[in-house]
Amino acid sequence: MADPGNYHCRNDLLFCARRLFRNIFGGEFSSLLIMLVVGIPLYICASASTPIAAAMVLKGLSPGAALVFLLAGPATNAATITVIAKHLGRAATIVYISVISILSLILAGWSIDSTLGSRLMSLSGSIL
Repeated sequence: MADPGNYHCRNDLLFCARRLFRNIFGGEFSSLLIMLVVGIPLYICASASTPIAAAMVLKGLSPGAALVFLLAGPATNAATITVIAKHLGRAATIVYISVISILSLILAGWSIDSTLGSRLMSLSGSIL
């Protein structure tokens, strides 16, 4: 039979991890930049990034930062960048990455966080 003390310790650790995740990725512009930096070099497809982003939102990631990850990850993975660089050249690749970065940060991430962020964060907190 499990020791109840260990159960509480695991719950406290889980709560501390959620609180730490919310403090780091809670909803500021820095969380959008962090998710952009994580998403760009990551070799991930849209099907795989969706459950990862959903799990991070449930842990406390802002919805806008999750959207940045969902847009930037699959659009700028290593295979895509390699193909664009090979066929269109270095300048087009830089423009491509810049446009994806700016649009996902400003139009998607920041606008979601500024309009719906607090409501969606409270909703994800109530799910847990």
